[in-house]
Amino acid sequence: MPELKKKILFITLIVAGICLALFCWLFLYLLKEISLQETGETVMWRDGGVYAIHSQTLLQDIHQGHKNIFKFLPDGELTVRTDLGLPPIRWTSKDYVLIADQFNEFVSGESLSGWKFHAMFYSMNCEDFQYGFQGASFDIVKYTTPNTRIERSIWVYPFEDHIAWKETAYEDEYSYASFDLSQISISPEEAMEIAEDQGGRAFRVSENNDCKIGLRIIAGIRDGNWQATYDTGETEYVIDINKETGEYKIVEP
Repeated sequence: MPELKKKILFITLIVAGICLALFCWLFLYLLKEISLQETGETVMWRDGGVYAIHSQTLLQDIHQGHKNIFKFLPDGELTVRTDLGLPPIRWTSKDYVLIADQFNEFVSGESLSGWKFHAMFYSMNCEDFQYGFQGASFDIVKYTTPNTRIERSIWVYPFEDHIAWKETAYEDEYSYASFDLSQISISPEEAMEIAEDQGGRAFRVSENNDCKIGLRIIAGIRDGNWQATYDTGETEYVIDINKETGEYKIVEP
């Protein structure tokens, strides 16, 4: 009789273990399915990194065809140009695109010509307005197959002497909003000139240039037009600028 009880207990434990395992598997399966339904996509791979540059000579090096102008930086080895007391950079928006193009070719062996732009962002401190943009980032997208989308971001930071990038590849059928540079008639510099004339200059002067300026354009947002933001951390001046006509609309204040 005791032997029979042991067998029954043993079988009960086995059945309970199987049921628990099935429950856990079902729970994880449902959790995965819910996650996929929420995002609608499956991540295939991720990549990225940070690279050192020499901002003072970078454009010259590119035009002269120099190699090894991007040097990989392990974590924790970033250098900041402000510590060196170097002057602000005088790069145009076209210079930033050229640098991003060269860097994209460096990390993936292909120029930006095969990619679509999803977003562009330019920035500077108000006190550096006379020098132009002191940083830029680009979000680009490419479809390698009908169901494979690669999203890549490139950050160009001359003020910190580095470029960073990351990419994520997805397997899905989602159509990512994008644009070609040829679709933008109003350049970043022209957009900033409009923003300055329509209140931006007065705002930063009133704040003694103690503010930051950001200029962005995002496909599918605000009809894909420019938006300039002057920000003190407490108050903002925001203006939208049509990328084709230059017409504007003051958003804030």
